[in-house]
Amino acid sequence: MRMNRVRSRISDSDAPGGSWAESLFTAPLANVGLVPSCENPRDCGVFFIGDGEVSEGWYHAWSLDRDLVVASCDFRLLKRVPFAFDFTNYFAIRHETAGILPPAQIMTFLETRPRTGRVFMPAGTHVAYTEIEYYDGYFEKAFGSGCSGSLSRLAACLGAMRGRSMWDPQIPHLLETIGSTEAHGRAAELLFAGIANEVMGRLLIMEERFSEAVDDGDRQAIVLVADHIRANIDAPLRLEELADRAQMGATKFKRLFRQTTGTTTTEFIAIERVEQAKRLLASSELSIGQIARMCGFARATSFSALFSKRVGMPPRTFRKLAHVAFSDDPVRTVELC
Repeated sequence: MRMNRVRSRISDSDAPGGSWAESLFTAPLANVGLVPSCENPRDCGVFFIGDGEVSEGWYHAWSLDRDLVVASCDFRLLKRVPFAFDFTNYFAIRHETAGILPPAQIMTFLETRPRTGRVFMPAGTHVAYTEIEYYDGYFEKAFGSGCSGSLSRLAACLGAMRGRSMWDPQIPHLLETIGSTEAHGRAAELLFAGIANEVMGRLLIMEERFSEAVDDGDRQAIVLVADHIRANIDAPLRLEELADRAQMGATKFKRLFRQTTGTTTTEFIAIERVEQAKRLLASSELSIGQIARMCGFARATSFSALFSKRVGMPPRTFRKLAHVAFSDDPVRTVELC
């Protein structure tokens, strides 16, 4: 997206899809030096620019009623600042190219209750991503139920598909289109709404494809085993015992586990151990050795090696960077430098 072309000098709150987006983003973005601009290259939504003192760059957000938000940004902090942000009840999918955590091709997260996070972000932090946020209104119109109710099965499926190879390759492409399009005004609005609907449709197709090949009884058995793995992540988890728990032979169990979750049993266990470690690193003051044992590792060195390989940073660095992202404490802050 080229930001040097100015298409509009109207108030962003008066632009299509701007008023709710402005109410959502104005206060938190002000903390990082991004302020509403009267010069809106997209002629829709609300456009923020860096104040030149705290940050430089831009942030654009467009909303469809109170149902969804399409946001894209590329900005860099010029000084160390505190950043506070509120989590509400929504489902988001993001394509991130720069941020305080290692960049990922694509990520999703489901917030089911309001909470607040705070973090100190150091000078030089570069943030760039495109994101679609789906709120309860979207799911009530599309499915007749709220966000968490509509997405319970989808969230479980996506949780098992953390590997990039499992994603529909068109989804990151669609998110990239949002950030790079030259469309503006009504054309941009139609594009944003269309992409948001197509992305959600493709997510649901992904869930269906991973579920349709397994009958309900076998799928439920696999789900129970997956729950058992998560509940006993600190214990030795052997394939034969897991297959017995599902009342299947080892060969059938391995095949159906992969069809249901999109990954092998060994990989699933490794993923869950790392995810549990992330949660403990972010929400506790336990030592690295204690966390290693609680996640099923006999030695802290083995845990640190696997964690670093999968996350892209050592456990101690992750704790420093991500602590507040998983914290429910609304006043807790963490230094990111």
